[in-house]
Amino acid sequence: MRKYFGVGIFILFVLCLAVIARINRESRKHDFEVVPARVIEVNALFRSAGSVFVRYTFKLSGKVYIQYLEMDCPKLKADLVRGSILNKLILVVYEKNSPDNSEIMTSESKFKYYNIQIPDDYRQQVKSLDSICVEN
Repeated sequence: MRKYFGVGIFILFVLCLAVIARINRESRKHDFEVVPARVIEVNALFRSAGSVFVRYTFKLSGKVYIQYLEMDCPKLKADLVRGSILNKLILVVYEKNSPDNSEIMTSESKFKYYNIQIPDDYRQQVKSLDSICVEN
């Protein structure tokens, strides 16, 4: 019985995280800015079900923001992702009033979601990531 309770709590926790992520994304969509960010780390966590985690940093008004993104990408492809974006600039969308609410633009679908054209400088990078991973 305890085992099922723990599983139920875990499922509830995951659902809450998904709802929060959705709310953040919708909030960003209504009032956002786009800036370049530098990818400083790409890792595949062994305890994860197969995700690649990306850490990136950007600066606004003298303040440095360091954020994380979980990509829906097989961890076996982490080296390909790392080779595509580590230590490189990539575009970030952030909420104007809450820069901590941000995400890196790693797929064509994200650019379409925000109704942003992919700049020529980033087109090849986005195509490469699209061919490696499938974003949420």
